[in-house]
Amino acid sequence: MTTPGAAQDGELSTRENLLYSAGELGPNTVSLIVSSWVLYLYRGNADAGLPALVSAGLFGLIFLLGRLFDALVDPPLGYWSDRLHTRWGRRRPFMVASTLPLVAFFILLWSPPIPETSALNGLYLLVMLCGFFFAFTAWYGPYLAPLPELTPTARVRNSVSTNQAIFKVVGLLVASQFGTLRDALQGYGPGERSVHSFVLPALVVGGFCLVTLLLPLFGRSERPVQETAEAPAGLVRCMRDTLASGAFRKFVGGFLLSWFGLQLLLAVLPHLPIARLGVAAASNAGAASSLQMVAILAGAASFPLVKWGMDRRGRAWVFAFSMAWFALTIPLLALTDRLLEAQGVLLLVGPSIGAFLILPHALMADVCDDSARRGGQRREAMFFAVQGLIIAAGVSLAVPTADLLLSWAGNTAARSGGVVAVFWATALASLVGLAIFWGFDRSLLPPEREG
Repeated sequence: MTTPGAAQDGELSTRENLLYSAGELGPNTVSLIVSSWVLYLYRGNADAGLPALVSAGLFGLIFLLGRLFDALVDPPLGYWSDRLHTRWGRRRPFMVASTLPLVAFFILLWSPPIPETSALNGLYLLVMLCGFFFAFTAWYGPYLAPLPELTPTARVRNSVSTNQAIFKVVGLLVASQFGTLRDALQGYGPGERSVHSFVLPALVVGGFCLVTLLLPLFGRSERPVQETAEAPAGLVRCMRDTLASGAFRKFVGGFLLSWFGLQLLLAVLPHLPIARLGVAAASNAGAASSLQMVAILAGAASFPLVKWGMDRRGRAWVFAFSMAWFALTIPLLALTDRLLEAQGVLLLVGPSIGAFLILPHALMADVCDDSARRGGQRREAMFFAVQGLIIAAGVSLAVPTADLLLSWAGNTAARSGGVVAVFWATALASLVGLAIFWGFDRSLLPPEREG
């Protein structure tokens, strides 16, 4: 007799599925907050009474260097994760060792040493970003690497991917309330509405993140690695073999451009209410949080529609459509001048957000399986790591690009052209990503041809 939630034929039990999927909570929470609010804190906003802590050129250089550092550490960490052999498995030692540093660097990001423009703030930001990105990669890469092995069938893969997306939504909803939490905690911590008003919210989110990062460690243990007599390939050879996959290049190219556009949008949302929607400075953070929350809930509400599309047309078709729809709807934000109108546009964007939440990990798992069918060794962590290198290198330009556009064309009510420019740049990036991704499904070796 099978008990409810028990695994059959080596599949994940309900408990194992949920514990593994819950690993998306913490990383998505802190990642969205950093993408959305670091620019707002360190570059400031005159209408909101926040001084610039770092000059425009220096901030762009620092964020670029931080992201490039993140990109460079991805492949070595993935390579070591694929080849590490301990009694606790290959992935868990990385996840355990990086949990506390990830939380600590996230919290410290929000405590700049000087409450005015200073090169010391720039140095501090660079160190904190590099530490945060390194710890994030050391945890998230090994967390994702077992996905192809844990989801051997389309049914299980869709189930885990959907559960991951649900937990992503919870994490993103927590992140979307960072500004509201900051407003609610005014007067309880240092600085009130000064640059240090983010300290208490960061501590609250950091505690939440610490708990959630531990959940996957209580799930299924890894399968033992099948040793071969062949000497393992070196790091450079593994990277070259990964890049040789046509399916990998199409997926990562499309994902890079669409993700670049999404990061542009996230970076500009804290500026949108005060610059374009007539929101007062005292309410700007809460209004920006409401926009993020609407976008996330719209994405979650579209999950059944995305699932229907996956069943009818396949994962690749849905991902391509989501990029096209994203490019079509985002420019409508440039036509809004009220908060309710902007929220309505984000509701329209919902299906694209839902697809972006569900599909990327599943598509990368398809790429890993395709490589294995073609006779290559299973090197899931390396695939995810090289993807991380490319995405981090490309996305490293997103926040500096947003900062450049905002500095050039304005981010205030009197001069808001930079905000509009970011919307159009977001749409253009998504369209280019669609062109690169086109034909992804035809680049995969069908399972029936295996062997």
